[in-house]
Order: sequence, then C-alpha cells, then structure tokens
Amino acid sequence: MNNKTTFWNFINRYKVEIPIIQRDYAQGRLGKEVLRKSFLSDIKSALDGRSGEMKLDFVYGSTDDDKLNPLDGQQRLTTLWLLHWYIALSAGALTEENCAILRKFTYETRISSREFCQNLCNPLYFESFTKNDESIVDYITRQTWFYSAWKQDPTIQSMMRMLGGSEINGYDKTKKFTKKEKKEDGIREIFEGSTEKFKVYWEKLISPTCPIAFYYLPLSDFGLSDDLYIKMNARGKQLTSFENFKADLIGYIIEQSTNENLQESDRNQWKNLLDPTTGLPIKLDTSWAEIFWKARSKGIQNSDESRMMKNQIDEIYFAFINRLFWNFLFLAKNSDKQYILKVGEGILSNGARTYTIENENISYRMLNKDRYDHYESLDAYKYAEGSIPVTFFNNMSNIFNRYLQYNGELPSCVWNPDFSFVPYYKWDDTTENNVIFENEDNEKILEISSLSQIYRIVFFAICKYFLDGEGNKDSFNRWLRVIWNLVSGEASDGNPQIRNTQAMRSAIEYISRLESHRIYESLIEKGLLNKDNLTEFEARYNEEVVKADQIINGSRSDGQSWEQIIKRAEATAFFKGTIRFLFQDETGAVNWDYFDRKFDNAKKYFECSNSIAVIELARYCSEEQIKDIWSIYSFDKKNWKTILLQESIKEPIHNFLMGNRCENASVLFFDINNIINAIEAPYVKLIQDWKCCHVVLTNYSTKRNEPYNGFVYEVGNRTRTDFNDVISKVNDIQKHVPQGWGEEAYVINGHVYYRGLWLDFAYKNYCFRYYGNNTICLMESEWVNQKHKQDGSTYYFEVNNKTLKDVESELDRLIDELEK
Repeated sequence: MNNKTTFWNFINRYKVEIPIIQRDYAQGRLGKEVLRKSFLSDIKSALDGRSGEMKLDFVYGSTDDDKLNPLDGQQRLTTLWLLHWYIALSAGALTEENCAILRKFTYETRISSREFCQNLCNPLYFESFTKNDESIVDYITRQTWFYSAWKQDPTIQSMMRMLGGSEINGYDKTKKFTKKEKKEDGIREIFEGSTEKFKVYWEKLISPTCPIAFYYLPLSDFGLSDDLYIKMNARGKQLTSFENFKADLIGYIIEQSTNENLQESDRNQWKNLLDPTTGLPIKLDTSWAEIFWKARSKGIQNSDESRMMKNQIDEIYFAFINRLFWNFLFLAKNSDKQYILKVGEGILSNGARTYTIENENISYRMLNKDRYDHYESLDAYKYAEGSIPVTFFNNMSNIFNRYLQYNGELPSCVWNPDFSFVPYYKWDDTTENNVIFENEDNEKILEISSLSQIYRIVFFAICKYFLDGEGNKDSFNRWLRVIWNLVSGEASDGNPQIRNTQAMRSAIEYISRLESHRIYESLIEKGLLNKDNLTEFEARYNEEVVKADQIINGSRSDGQSWEQIIKRAEATAFFKGTIRFLFQDETGAVNWDYFDRKFDNAKKYFECSNSIAVIELARYCSEEQIKDIWSIYSFDKKNWKTILLQESIKEPIHNFLMGNRCENASVLFFDINNIINAIEAPYVKLIQDWKCCHVVLTNYSTKRNEPYNGFVYEVGNRTRTDFNDVISKVNDIQKHVPQGWGEEAYVINGHVYYRGLWLDFAYKNYCFRYYGNNTICLMESEWVNQKHKQDGSTYYFEVNNKTLKDVESELDRLIDELEK
C-alpha cells in the first residue's frame, strides 16, 4: 500500500472538513512562533531545492463518499491550505478554478471559521490586493465581509497569525517590532519575493512531484472505528507539549531514514519505523493511545465552578514516554563502555564539588521530573552522544506491543498498593485541594502520579520484562515478587535504603543481569554473592537466591508449596518481602526446618501488637545487647524489621522466634519488665513498648530526657538503689525533690525503683546531685549548675562500691577542695 500524496492532489480528491469535535487551529497561536518559523522554513527550503523531499507526519481520517474528516493531521492540513492559498494569491493564481478546489477545505467547528475560509476563496475579494503595499492581515481585516466579531474566533486568530506572523499581535496594531525583534514567523514573512518567484512556488505545489508530501491512512484500512475521533480529539483544544514532542520525534525518524551518512541497512531500520500500518506514527495515535485512554481524566466540576479538562491523556502519555527515555539514558554507555550519565559525586564547571552530578545532564533533568507540561525541543532526548539510537524506538515498540498483548492486570504489591505502571490523574473526592495546573488556554488539568526512586526501579523492571519476551501471568508474578522484595529495604529510620541515584543504578544493574521470564532459575544459576560487608540490597539479593532454591528444589510434607508459604510470610506484618530471620539458625546459617515454628510465632507477635514482642525479645538479650539495641531503635513497625535483621543479636532473635525457654534473663530485663507491669494506665501506654524517652533503660542511656510527667524510673542500676539506702543514714543530709517530680518509688520483689533521672540532696548546707552514671557532683545553690574549678573541671566522685563511711568522706573532701 502506498498512500503517499501531496496536498494539492489530496484536496482534488477529497472534500476535507475539520469535524466539530476537533480542536481549534493552534499552530498560529501566540507562543508558537518557534514552531511556525521552523515548519515554514523547512517547507521553503524544500521548495527552493535546498533540501530533499519533505515528508510530513501521517494524516489519518474517515471518509464518507468523497468527504474526509481527518482524525489526526488537522494542524498540518490547515497550514498547508493557508500556504497554498497565499502563494496562489501572490502568484496571481487565485482564480475561480483554483478557488473551487481550495473551497473543498472547510471547518465544521464554528460558522465563523467556515465562512472565513469560504471568503478567502472568493477571487473577487482580493482583486485590489497588492502584497508589496500592505500586509495581508491589514487587507483582510478592513474588508466589509470581515466581521469584527471574527476576531474572537480562536481558529481565525490563529489563521491570521500564520499568514501575517509578527505583523499581528492579537490584532494590537500599537505593537511595533524593530528589525532585530521581528520574529518573522508567518507565511508572508518567510515567503518573500517577486510575483515570478511565487509562480515558481505555485507550479511546484500543484505538481505531482511536489517536494512536500505526506501519507494518508484511511481508518477503514486498519480496522479502526470512528469512535477513535473522540479518543484522539476530546483531549482539549490546545496544541499540547506532547503533540509538539510527537511531531519532532517522528520528524527525527524521518530525517534519519533519509540520512545519507548512514549505511543503507541502518536507514532501512529507520524506514521500518515509518511503516504506514505497523510503524510508530500510527501506533502512537491508535493502539498505544488506547492504554492511556483507560486512565483519562474525568473532568470533575470544582466548587469554584472551574472544570478539570475532560478526557485528557496527553500528560500521562507524555510522562510514560519520558520514563522510557529515562530507563535507557540511565544505563546507556558510550563507545568507551563508560556511562553517558555520570551520577553521584563530581566536580562542577566552576570547580565546586557536588554529590548529584547527574543534575548537570540536560536529559536527566528533563526526564527525571516527568515534564509532561513543558516541551522545548528534542535536544534533551538525544541522550546517546547527541542522538537517539534506533534501538530505543525498537525497544519502545516491543514494550508497548507486548504490554498491550498481555492485556491483564499487573501483579500488585501488598505494601506498595499505590504504584501504577501507567501514570494516572490524581483526584481525591474527599478534598477540594486537588493539585492542578493551568495550560496556556487557562484550562485546568489535574496533576498526575509521579515516581519515587523505588518506583522508577520497578518501572524499569516491568519494561525489562516486556523487552525480554511476551508476557505470561505466572512468570510476571514471580518476576515482580522478586523485584519488590529486592527494592523494599529500609534503613533504621524507616526510610527506603535506596534513596540516591548511585543506589538506584546499582540496583538496576543487578536487575538487568537477571532473566525476567525464568527468574528463580536465573537466581539459582548466578548463585550467592560471596563477599564481606554486603549492602542491604545485596543481602536481600542473597535471600532471594536462597528462597528461589527452596521454591524449586524444596518439598513439604503437608502438600503446600514453598512458594505459597514464602509469599504469605513476605506479606505478613511489616516484613515487606524480607523473611530470612525465619529460615536462619542462631549462627545465621540457612535451616528451613525452623521456618514453620518461627512463622507461627512471628504471626502471634507481629500481626496484632508488638508490645509483647518487645518484652519477649529482651528476655533473650544480654544487658549489653539491650543497651545497644534499645538505645538506637524505637520499637515500632518502621524499625522492627531492621532489628530482626541485626547480626549482633542473631542468637537472641533465633531463640525469641523459636519461643525457646530462657533461664538466664538479665537483671535489666527484670527491672524493665517490673516497671512496665507496675505503672498504671494511662501512663503505661507511653512506655510499654519502651520506645518513649520517659523510661530510662540503661545507665546514661541516650534515650534519657528531662521528664515532666513524673513517670521516669531508672532501671538496671542497683548502685543507685543501694545509694539511696546509704544516704538515708548519713547525718546532715537533706533530700531535695525537684518541682514536679515527686518522691514516689515502686518496691517490687524487694527492689526499689526511684522516680527521676537524678537525685538532688543537701549536705552540710552544700548542694549535691547524684547522676545516672553513678557520680556525685557539687552543685551551685539551688542546684542550678555544677561547680567548676579554675581549670574548668568539676567537683565529683564515683559512687560505685562505696560504703556509708566512704560516701561521707568523699562529700567532705569535695567541700574541703572548694573552700581552699
């Protein structure tokens, strides 16, 4: 099939009517000067013979007898019609015969637009026009047939601007341009010359060998229904960033297909991308667009009576393609096998050091922000040393086509349910504060979903799956299960461990080496990473290798599959795919015999409340382990998984999850447990999981803070308990109780637990303070500050193992030092 044609041949054959559902003519709008000038200059270059044939994008349409309604191509057809009309006028060829042909092009959108086009094709109206004497815009607007109300018609405005360029500025004739300022973006400005010159142009335009050509593709030839009109043209009236981008992208492919500097085989690859039935142009506007039509915006009315743009897809479509470009930019290498995109630490051009050198790359800056609302040129997309490889377009085609062929729901992730492979417009019915932005026509468009760094990796993995082959539900589920497990690691603060571009690249490198359609076998074949100091991602990778081996080679006596059991465990509580503590022994070695018992106990501890788990884990820890772990972590969901993976307490973790008997719990454990059981509601809720700073767990614990609610008890400190007994027997000591603390103490199982972080007392009219690290300091009056010597040191002594007589002697010594 060869539907290549010229505009003059096309309009001789068909009556072209722009349907009412089409957007207004937009190439003549303010803000499109660069687009107009570039397009018209390319046409002129082709007509002047300075370049080869200029092939425009495809035109799709539906025909009824000899009338054609274009689905896509309206903008180009309108510009070509205006060009033919103006050149005919300037060449003295605006005859009734030629006008009869030009009148076959009309607009259905508005009566004013239709009548304007018809009047332009009346030769009598232009008999007095002399192009050298006045501008075409001035001439038209002062004619009696031109109604002043037509100035409000956006299509007529745009047509006038396309004809007159910088000579019209919203019909404001007070605007003057200097020669330097003049934009020269209209037909009259680009196509200057004598009548003879225009006659040459006219003959070329109406010739069968006209160098300006395009392909016309009837919808019926491809089994496409007319309802595609609604899908392609109900997306608003503006010429969107995506449309401009798409035109440049296809133009780039056309340019490469005729690039004589390329080998013929390479040019043929580019030509294949332009196939009228299977190439990118038809796919972008039809079957691929169907993916995004399902996620189109709904046009909901706001309380301020503004309306979201209805049936929009351009923003999410553009964002998706940007993400595809990001994928290939991120792993692209130059001829020296070095990454094109440098990430992480680097030196800026001004000599300053940066830790995000990737932000200096124009392609990364553009693609990383999903700039669906802004497009300037194709330069940012030429990531591979100033070009876009043909392999990118082949890969994009495979991803789109195989995703469409899969035609099923993507496997979801229990702990990341909001991830979506296809972007969507964000709308919350429960609030009026939905995020929107306004386009150049002040039309409101909803914000769209974005990708976190974790989500970008998952997006990459899905694309890789469809690049590797056709989709299969089982292999796809397995692939994404492994991917989510790999990327869901968390740091001790609960934030993702993958939080910079270097970590992203490392993760994507690992993922890119795996076989997505046989992931379990691929993991087993590649084996464990054997090296010291594994990152958390690498540790998770090794975990996936072990689990894959168990799924493929392990067996169970209860008839259940290991894959089912493992998936169930991964989704339990806050585990987020990491469960190696369920199949490791006290040394960290793999032992699946422990799995079922540990899993049962884990569900008991973590599916409802973790307060019991906190107490039980401490039972198996030494005092030093309790101090180390409890001084770093708070025991909530965001930290529990990190604690369960701690190498330093792998034996207590094993015994805890196994539910083994513990005969030698530490004194500190008993103290903490006693206090938790003793303090009554409502304050028990503040401390029962030990994450609150209002319980002191260790001597000089980093969790200590000055208390105000009065429920602060120091535990695990027998020295302080004994000291309270000592000073109660010392003569000349008066206890001082700080305001709001009280003197309450719990006596439990013969042990006294005193309230407060320290103890203030007076001895021989001097102020002293007993600190939690078992030292006594001489204080200033009213216990405001510590007393300091001339060298800056303080007056203090350590209490440990001191008798009553020793304490009295040390107190007197400090007083003597002070008085000397």
